[in-house]
Amino acid sequence: MSFVHVLEPPGGWAHCVGLPKELWDRPASEQAMATSPNGRLLYIVDATLGLVTVMDTASLEIRTAPIDLAVPGVRHTSAVVSADGSALFVGTSGEHSRVTKIDTDTFEVVRTWETDDVSGLGLSADGERLYVAFDDRVEVMDATTGSELAGVAVASPAPIERVSVALAS
Repeated sequence: MSFVHVLEPPGGWAHCVGLPKELWDRPASEQAMATSPNGRLLYIVDATLGLVTVMDTASLEIRTAPIDLAVPGVRHTSAVVSADGSALFVGTSGEHSRVTKIDTDTFEVVRTWETDDVSGLGLSADGERLYVAFDDRVEVMDATTGSELAGVAVASPAPIERVSVALAS
């Protein structure tokens, strides 16, 4: 069985929420988790199966929906939610490497961009720029069109798994 641990430190409780059976015994690298900006929703994506499970972090209720994303031969999946919570971006590496933008209300695919193997995703605070990490570089893409805005080579002994944007004060 696969589950998500939910911790509530002020109240001092922990709860294990079981995930749908379809997600059991699946390779962890084919799945990714991302939270909504306010932390109210947790999205669990399985790119190979083309499924997304959404958990309400307050009520612990879950729902699962198919998404037009079934990608064979996935080695790694990354996910991030847009700043306004309206879109879920999913990046994959494998036979069919791509970034897919999914509407979080309808779970319809809005747009797909073919890429090299994606190792991590991040978004700017305003949600306009999508940072896509590859083994050797980070590309800045327009989050609406997918066009490349900039790129930076990164010399790293390991793949970049997460991109965080720090705001200068």
